[in-house]
Amino acid sequence: MQDNKTYRGNKLEFEYGIAAQCRHLRESHGLTLEEFCNQSGMNINLVRKMEMGQVCDTDNLFLLAKFYDKKIRLEFY
Repeated sequence: MQDNKTYRGNKLEFEYGIAAQCRHLRESHGLTLEEFCNQSGMNINLVRKMEMGQVCDTDNLFLLAKFYDKKIRLEFY
């Protein structure tokens, strides 16, 4: 079992990794935050928090995946 320091580090790495991927995906499609939210129907404050690593939940990740026609993969290593 991981100690608390390792757990917190892994959690932050995971959250910021997802945030960076969300932002990269949006930007690679040439969308501003406002354009993405208008087209996807997602709340701009929520998406902003997701892209900053402050919010990370599966329901919203699946909405992003659906919008971009992508699958989500999780790996344990």
